[in-house]
This record gives sequence, structure tokens and C-alpha cells, in this order.
Amino acid sequence: MDQQLASALQRLDAILKPGLTEEALNDALVEVFQHAEQADPESRDRALAHLAKHVATIPLGPASFLAVGCGALVEVGANPSPHCHPSSPAPVRH
Repeated sequence: MDQQLASALQRLDAILKPGLTEEALNDALVEVFQHAEQADPESRDRALAHLAKHVATIPLGPASFLAVGCGALVEVGANPSPHCHPSSPAPVRH
């Protein structure tokens, strides 16, 4: 994976904890997106997989930011197909 993108994802992982602010999450996602734009297709796909795995494991508010981040990665060329499984819907959190 592209090293700058991998580092941005590591920084994102480090802030995904209770007390996370929208501003911090947004800043981290902007950094991921900026590096993803310059990364190779495989790195973008891996970044998308990385974000997608967190969407179902964190509270709804931050998860919605990550979902938008996933969409942004698709817009710059990440392949969404491996993450779309109509036969196994995502869990619903209340």
C-alpha cells in the first residue's frame, strides 16, 4: 500500500475512540482522501476496505463520516464491488 496513505489510515485509527470530535474525524478523513487521490488503484481499494470495516463497529455518528469517506474513495477510483454484498445486509444499530 502507498506509504503516505497507510500512515494517514493509521492516524485515523488512532483517533477512533470515545470522545472523538467531528472536526478531528473530518481532518483525518481529508488527509486520507488527499493521499488516496495520489495513490495507486490497489492502495485506494485497500483504504476503502479499511474504512468499510470500521463503519459497522463504531457509533452511528462517526460511522456516517466514514461512510462518506468510503464514497469519496469510490469517486477517486476505489472499487466498491467487494464491499457490496446484497445477500448479507449490514447490521442495523439503534
